[in-house]
Amino acid sequence: MWWQLLAQRSGVRAAQVARVARRSCAHASGGGAQGGSVSAGEQAIALITLFATMLIPSSYIMANIKNYRDKGPE
Repeated sequence: MWWQLLAQRSGVRAAQVARVARRSCAHASGGGAQGGSVSAGEQAIALITLFATMLIPSSYIMANIKNYRDKGPE
């Protein structure tokens, strides 16, 4: 296992590393989100915000690409 190799290289007892490894794996595979489900309206707002944060700056750069080319490296 990967934790045995880590224990050999770091000089820590393998039992300590295995205990930490088991705890972190159990935490990572624990259940889903606690709480209510997300409504369709909230999902739409999240997707619009996500796409806007990526598309608005890139569309501005593409609209002004000639200015960026003419400017050149400073």
